[in-house]
Amino acid sequence: MLERDGVLLTWSLAALPAAWSGDSGAEDEPVVATRIADHRIAYLEYEGPISGDRGVVTRVDQGEYDLLEELEDGIRIRLRSERGQGVEVTLPR
Repeated sequence: MLERDGVLLTWSLAALPAAWSGDSGAEDEPVVATRIADHRIAYLEYEGPISGDRGVVTRVDQGEYDLLEELEDGIRIRLRSERGQGVEVTLPR
């Protein structure tokens, strides 16, 4: 989830990005993410089950991000967080 313009832009990740594990060279690996509906700011602090047995929300990192580029089909950001410090990723719209 990325806070922007009063909402949380939200993605579902298939797995944690390899760059977050500290693997050298992993920064070039794409982040496999699926864009899902925006969420209210209140969900920024939520962890737990998703209604209808659709899964579980787990926070794996927190911090800030820099918007590097708005693309036609996504956004490119640089993370400023504990696990993703300096990692640049492109996320789909």
